[in-house]
Amino acid sequence: SGKPYYEFLQEEVFAPLGMTNSAIQSPLPDALAPFADQIVYGWRSSGRVIRPAAHFENVRTYPAGRMMLSLPDAAAYMRMLLNRGIAADGTRFL
Repeated sequence: SGKPYYEFLQEEVFAPLGMTNSAIQSPLPDALAPFADQIVYGWRSSGRVIRPAAHFENVRTYPAGRMMLSLPDAAAYMRMLLNRGIAADGTRFL
């Protein structure tokens, strides 16, 4: 496509699936800044207590990298995958 990976995902996957609160780039795009305090970067346990881990940044925007998604966006993405690459509106992705 000639586009950076994050732009390709935004235009060809996130937007068509209606995933408005999703990103793979860091720092977060300005549109997602209100959600920055809701990101969980991992977990740590102490005895029987499990808590969010302290913030750390290990960002790679490669195809095997990470996506930051809201729960509704993650559900839209998973529905598409579980439906053999076809979105709810019939658009084929895979």
